[in-house]
Amino acid sequence: MAARAGERRSARGHQASGRLARQLVLAALPLSLSALPAAPAGAAPPAATDGNASAAVTAPPASVPGRAPGRALVRVPLPSYFTVELSAEGVLVADGVRLAARGELERAAREAVSKGEFAGAVLFGDGARPASELAEIAALLERAGFASVRQVGRSAPLELSAFARAEKARAEKARQRLVAAGVIEGDAAAAAKPGAALAPSSPPQRAVELQSMGLHLSAEANREPYRRQLLKVFERNFGAFRRCHADVPEHAENASFGVDLLIPAAGGRAKVRETRTRLAGDGFKTCMLRTFQSIRFEPPPTARPEIVSYSVVFKPVRSEAKLP
Repeated sequence: MAARAGERRSARGHQASGRLARQLVLAALPLSLSALPAAPAGAAPPAATDGNASAAVTAPPASVPGRAPGRALVRVPLPSYFTVELSAEGVLVADGVRLAARGELERAAREAVSKGEFAGAVLFGDGARPASELAEIAALLERAGFASVRQVGRSAPLELSAFARAEKARAEKARQRLVAAGVIEGDAAAAAKPGAALAPSSPPQRAVELQSMGLHLSAEANREPYRRQLLKVFERNFGAFRRCHADVPEHAENASFGVDLLIPAAGGRAKVRETRTRLAGDGFKTCMLRTFQSIRFEPPPTARPEIVSYSVVFKPVRSEAKLP
């Protein structure tokens, strides 16, 4: 009798230990248990064995609903952060807006906190700025109400930096000004694509070579460095001159276009005093006149207005096809 009572007590002890082990395993299961597929209705639970007690708890309990087949997952948006940039010159940008004064940062930060749209703040500081300055700005952001403020001791990545976007916009405006002035050529990639049709108003450009033929200056301005500078400016516009030549009727001989320009003492755009050419076509002459008027010149070395006479020659390229 005593032996049977001991066996019953031992069995009850094993059962209690098994229940405790299952409770501990269930407590350790991740919260994503609900994502496991539910067992089919009427299916029997897997049998537990003494050697593998965890097998009895591998399936979710009946109170945990399973995800229906084909049900779309809900995507949670990533958190957004209030971004502050400090440039090497000490300029501040908060959330893409350049601040005129340091005192505007706390006001902008408090307004951002009140909206509740940001999970925290990130401070990008140029490596040239002292660490104490970055720490001061980080403390200001914390006073404004941001619970999380992260300092990054470098400039913001190009795709996130407001400074980089502003610099890119300034560079593009400067390029457009040079294109409008005829100093450089614009983007012609689209017109050069295979199969791209020319506009009806754009006649096909004939092959022609351009060469500077003459450059005359006053005795005081006729210095070699200034001559080289002027030739460089003129020849930089050969692309524009060639586009103007597309309006000229076909010709077999070389022909030139000459111009007299009055360059101001302070430099800039010159005034066209006179033009010379035997090439026909009003469109050609108007185009060349407009191109020369758009060129910007450096101040003459004489510090006074100077008249410059320049001519460019157009040489048609002859294709000599040999008969078999």
